[in-house]
Amino acid sequence: MEAVVEKLCKVIKIEGVDNTVCADMVNLMGASALSALGDGVFSEQRVCDELLGVCKSPKIKELDVNDYVKRVLSTKPASL
Repeated sequence: MEAVVEKLCKVIKIEGVDNTVCADMVNLMGASALSALGDGVFSEQRVCDELLGVCKSPKIKELDVNDYVKRVLSTKPASL
């Protein structure tokens, strides 16, 4: 994986004059970046749901705040 990121860095010409920028970047930040990607963009659930489309995510029903308030207030005594 590090080799792929380093190659991509060189292909998009991040290095400029110094040829060690990409290698140093991967060495210094590789573990942190991969961890962040694994927790976010490439999380198990996201890959399963969005990329592969094979998982059943919980269906979330949106609630209307006005309906909720009416339901709660319906159990309360009328105000004077």
